[in-house]
Amino acid sequence: MNGGESDMMVVAGILTLFYWLIPTAVSEGPAGTATRNYVARDSDGGRWFVKAYLASTDLDEERRALELCQFARLGGLLVPVL
Repeated sequence: MNGGESDMMVVAGILTLFYWLIPTAVSEGPAGTATRNYVARDSDGGRWFVKAYLASTDLDEERRALELCQFARLGGLLVPVL
């Protein structure tokens, strides 16, 4: 098992343990700037986007950036819905 496969196993375990989502498959998703991204699929065919932050990431700063993004959206700017 290589590092990528073990990372995907960790993602599957976290989804099951903390979110009660039992993935049937986990694959690498699109590249992120400060995250490792994955796509998980469940037995009903649902797709789940998973962002995994690096250990060195300042999560408070990330939260503030997400809040600013939502504030901009309320002002009419085109930003992703969270």
